[in-house]
Amino acid sequence: MRRKVLLLLMAVALLTEALLGGVVYLFVRGFLVDQSAARMEDMARLLLQSAETGEPDVDAWAAALNARGGGYRVTLVSGDGEVLADSGAEAGDMENHLEREEVQEALRSGEGQALRDSETTGVPQLYVAVTDGERVLRLSQSFAQIRALQRTLLLTVLGTALLTLAAAWALSLAASRHVLRPIEALRHGAGRIAEGDLSYRIPEQPDEMGALARDFNDMADKLSRALRHERTQRAQMQAVLRAIPAGVLAVDRAGVVSQINPEALRLLGLRSGRVGEKFGDLVRDGQLLDLARRTLSSGQSETEEWTTDRVLQAVSAPIRDESGTDMGVVLIVSDMTQMRRLEQLRSEFVSNATHELKTPLTAIRGCIETLRDPEVDTADPQILGEMLEIMDAQGERLQALISDMLELSRIESAPALADERGDLCAAVREAARAVGVQAVKREVALHIDADAALFVGASEERLRRVAQNLLENAVRYNRPGGNVWATVRRAGARAVLAVRDDGLGIPEKDLPRVCERFYRVDKDRSRNSGGTGLGLAIVKHLVRRYDGELDIRSKLGEGSTFTVSLPLWT
Repeated sequence: MRRKVLLLLMAVALLTEALLGGVVYLFVRGFLVDQSAARMEDMARLLLQSAETGEPDVDAWAAALNARGGGYRVTLVSGDGEVLADSGAEAGDMENHLEREEVQEALRSGEGQALRDSETTGVPQLYVAVTDGERVLRLSQSFAQIRALQRTLLLTVLGTALLTLAAAWALSLAASRHVLRPIEALRHGAGRIAEGDLSYRIPEQPDEMGALARDFNDMADKLSRALRHERTQRAQMQAVLRAIPAGVLAVDRAGVVSQINPEALRLLGLRSGRVGEKFGDLVRDGQLLDLARRTLSSGQSETEEWTTDRVLQAVSAPIRDESGTDMGVVLIVSDMTQMRRLEQLRSEFVSNATHELKTPLTAIRGCIETLRDPEVDTADPQILGEMLEIMDAQGERLQALISDMLELSRIESAPALADERGDLCAAVREAARAVGVQAVKREVALHIDADAALFVGASEERLRRVAQNLLENAVRYNRPGGNVWATVRRAGARAVLAVRDDGLGIPEKDLPRVCERFYRVDKDRSRNSGGTGLGLAIVKHLVRRYDGELDIRSKLGEGSTFTVSLPLWT
């Protein structure tokens, strides 16, 4: 920038010097010629006047004129151009001068002049001619002296020009530094801002540069605020994309991925995915690719659900700019496997609960209808007793079912309390006493190893419920002569209750579902055994409520082991 300014200033100075020097040179050159011509004209008139009184002697005249130097030549020409006398050559040897420019002009106007090379000597000459009406006296002078003066003048002009250029260079350099310093500051500040240093501000500058510097600083302030806002929004968007429990992909019209979150990578089984990759190269799921293409083609939102190893649902929507032009498509992919499974479980729960409630109600209604039958002898104590016993048993079953459902609801809705505390060994012993009658009736032997006290962070009533449900389950699904072992032990910072039996066992395919509500491995046997189908579900929820773990191991025909691990109370 500085070099360009200096070159421009020097070019202007050089052009100015050239024009000024040329004008001065031409002016002085013309002035010298005019002065010489005027002087020669005066001398020629004096000589011509002296020739009227006597015989002209051009050689004497020339000698007198050249006494002080000057290189003058005197020529006397008649009115018809014949050379009468010449101080530099023989008149008879010279050609007629009537066609000479200066002679023609003198004959017309009384005086004339010309500047040309001499035809006799070949030297540049200045010719001046005057006439008295009959004769023409011409003086000529070598132009060498004039040219010497011109060379001196030219050298003077060139020297002055060089000195002027040197002064102009120094002044231009100082001026450029002064003028360009604010521009350099602006350029430096703009470079810093362009490199991302938005905290840099241009120092105050004078004159118009100060206003420009303030504009630059205002622009930097606005740009800094805009970038901070944009970074904040981008960080918020990235946080939302990372936290949202759904896969998000944004694809432009060229099919290039412009946004993708970690959940999308997980749901689609992708090891990696970067912005800028082709959507078709990144995603191999045909349904998702077709959905994106349809939305890009139609510009309409669509929803599609398909099943692979999981149930996936994708919602597509076009991305439009402010003018409404479609710029791409965004895809929201959700894993609906758990939701569909919960819907299925809910449907099964409603169906099972309805069936479980309907069974005792049907038996009770059947007894009532039997007692209302006129053909039935309601006065017969045996018939009446049988009907009442059936209704009592079914009513008790119905009450147990409702009680278990309410208990399960309370467990799910009420959080564990920090000050809950209970003795797991005491709870197991109490549960064994409650199940003892049932065990004797089914000819199953109970073996309880829970002598010492072992406190955990759960209420003793809830612990008893867990132990009793596990013991009842082990007794109910055992064979006559079978055994049930209940052992409580300490394992590090946890208390462990293990209930093992040598009964029927559970098929491996049913193990993941045995703790579901109303799930029965053998539905007919389970109902006949008197269970509600909620015992293990209650155990699972109670164990989870108190940060415990439930482990189930079983082998068909050899028995099962249910292990409960709970944190010790501290």
